[in-house]
Amino acid sequence: MIVLHGLWRTDRQLALWAEDGSPFGCDAPTLRALLGSVGPGLEWLAERAAAGHASLLLPTVDGVRIPSPELALPDPPPFPPAPPEAERAATARTGGGRRAGAAALAPWRLPALIFAPAEAAQLLGELYDPHRSVLQPERPGVGQIEAPYGASLRWLAEVHDLAWRLAGRGRVLPALAFESGAACARWRPAPTPPPGASRPRWPPTARRSAGRRPTPRAAPSAPAPSSWSRTY
Repeated sequence: MIVLHGLWRTDRQLALWAEDGSPFGCDAPTLRALLGSVGPGLEWLAERAAAGHASLLLPTVDGVRIPSPELALPDPPPFPPAPPEAERAATARTGGGRRAGAAALAPWRLPALIFAPAEAAQLLGELYDPHRSVLQPERPGVGQIEAPYGASLRWLAEVHDLAWRLAGRGRVLPALAFESGAACARWRPAPTPPPGASRPRWPPTARRSAGRRPTPRAAPSAPAPSSWSRTY
C-alpha cells in the first residue's frame, strides 16, 4: 500500500508525494510510474510533472517520523532519525520543554512530483471521486495495490470540485486584489449553500509547508488535533 498526499506550495504549484513505509517515501520516478499505470489521463499528466521535493512539517517522535493513519502497516519499520536541524526546530517550538517520546512537528524534505497550476487542476479533477478516495495502480513485481488519498489530497480534490462547480454555475463575482503592490482583477466565489451545507475542512497537512508561507486572508476553522493527526 501507498498513501498519496498533496501540498499546494507558495509558488502556486502542486506537490504530490507518497508514503510507502520506507524512510523517505516513493521517489519521483516510482510515483510517476504508479500514476501512469492507472490510465492514460494520469499517465499524460505524470509525464508533464517535474521531479522535485516537498518541504513539510511532519509529526516526529524522538527523530522518528510518524506514518499517516491511512498507511495501514502491521508493523511500521523504524524510520531513520530526523536531521539535527529538525530536532533543534522542534525544541525551539516547544521552548526546550518537550518530553521524551512526545510528538512534535519537524521539517522533512520528501521527493514529489511538481505540477504547474493548469496540470494541477486537471490532476485534481481526475482524482476526485465523491464516493471513493483511492487509486489502484500497478506496482512492478507486486501487481495491483491500494493507494488511498491522505487528508490533504482529499481536501484539495474537494476544493477543486467545489471551485469547478461554482465557476460552471456562474457563482463568482469580480473583485480587485493587490499582488506585489499592483492591482489585479480577480474572481471571488459567491456560493449560495443550502441550509446545513458545509465547505471542505482545511486539514493541517495541506498547510504544513516548511518553507515561507504567505499570510492567509482567512482560513476555515479546524479542530486542534494532536500527534500524527495534526499534520496528516
